[in-house]
Amino acid sequence: MGAGFRRNHGKLRTGLEGSVVPHSMILRQPGSVTLNSVETESPESHLKQRLERREARIAVLGLGYVGLPLALALNQRGFPVLGVDPDPIRLQALEQGRSYVEAVESAQLRRVQSDTRWQLQSDLDPTFEAEVFLLCLPTPLGRANTPDLGILRQAAEKIAAQLKPGNLVILESTTWPGTTATVLQPILEQNSGYRAGQDFFLAYSPERSDPGNPNYHLCNTPRIVAGLDPASSALAVQLYQSFCDQVVPVSSLAVAELAKLYENTYRAVNIALVNEMAMLCHKMGLDAWQVLDAAHSKPFGIQAFYPGPGVGGHCIAIDPLYLQWSAQEHGFLAGLMSRAVEINRGMPLYVCGRAKSLLADMDGEPADKEVLLLGVAYKADVADAREAPAVEILQRLRGMGYPVRYHDPLIPKLDLEGESLVSQPLTETNLKRASLVLLLTAHASFDLPEILRHSRFLLDTRGACRHLQPDPERVILL
Repeated sequence: MGAGFRRNHGKLRTGLEGSVVPHSMILRQPGSVTLNSVETESPESHLKQRLERREARIAVLGLGYVGLPLALALNQRGFPVLGVDPDPIRLQALEQGRSYVEAVESAQLRRVQSDTRWQLQSDLDPTFEAEVFLLCLPTPLGRANTPDLGILRQAAEKIAAQLKPGNLVILESTTWPGTTATVLQPILEQNSGYRAGQDFFLAYSPERSDPGNPNYHLCNTPRIVAGLDPASSALAVQLYQSFCDQVVPVSSLAVAELAKLYENTYRAVNIALVNEMAMLCHKMGLDAWQVLDAAHSKPFGIQAFYPGPGVGGHCIAIDPLYLQWSAQEHGFLAGLMSRAVEINRGMPLYVCGRAKSLLADMDGEPADKEVLLLGVAYKADVADAREAPAVEILQRLRGMGYPVRYHDPLIPKLDLEGESLVSQPLTETNLKRASLVLLLTAHASFDLPEILRHSRFLLDTRGACRHLQPDPERVILL
């Protein structure tokens, strides 16, 4: 850590001959303290200088779609970085220079392999002597749609065992307002013997990644930052300014935590609105896509959202439930959010109902009517099927007795409750064999004219074919 700071029975050893100073004497004083006429810099100024010189040693916990780009960005700015992930498959891929994250090219990984400032471990390595800890860990929903912070708690305990005065801990995972101060902070304090805001620094900065977005990435997306106290905030802002074009400091940890949930709940609510509009248009015998295109011609007061088979991924499918749970904890009934979740979660069932209606008009039994799903990723051009509505649609259609296969160039294998399905080739034969082709994810690689040409019937849940003037007798829009 530099300057020789070490934990020593509740006191802070400064490295000066025969001088042992209580934490409060050093850590609560702004600027510096004087010992026998020798000035000792405060932990805040010490870390500030280490960050300025790009010498601060940074541990990134979790090397998924959030943590891996972050670790690489910090390394590229000159910081020594330890990437930590317990998944041996991920570590093997990284050591071989193979990327599993869309935002990271394999060439980037190959470039850092020989960099002595880049290290990978399956667990926190105390010999690395990290000064900054960044938590980029999953925060899934548990039973009854309640937050499950088990992974975060375990990581916090491991950090606490290595925590030193002057260290900075930053949480990036999406979570409910109050998590950093009421969950993370107590674990760090109780297991380290140090106090946040006095002995070490604590901050929250929510990730804002958008997988598959060609325009916005880690460095040019404005970064929200909040600290437990002014010193924590200033140090976190300084860190993110080293690789982010714009940093947006806010007044408190809870403001930053709630802002992230609001961003994704805003999207979920508007997606629910257009999904409900699509269902209404079907009842009215109207083309929902024409209605939306007409409405979007207004140059103000409206933002374009489009219907689909449901929402997926860790953000849109999960964050509204986090916010809903948090609202209930405060005795507030979030009616609009609850209804949006209900609508979006009901879309796979609605799509299956539309598909069943089309298949019912065809001769034969369900077992004789094959359905081919095009795209099972939750989002176009992203190799991620987490919470994807296509998975539920596949399972429901199979439950109705229909043989179901799928094609997705980015999801070669799909694991369903112990069963592995393999993506089928997108060939003329496979298209013609299917009684119904169900377009669920509109990957850019799909040759839509060819798909239309060889499909007997196609249900387009994404409106991807609407500009191709398809035969309305064979191509049905959601």
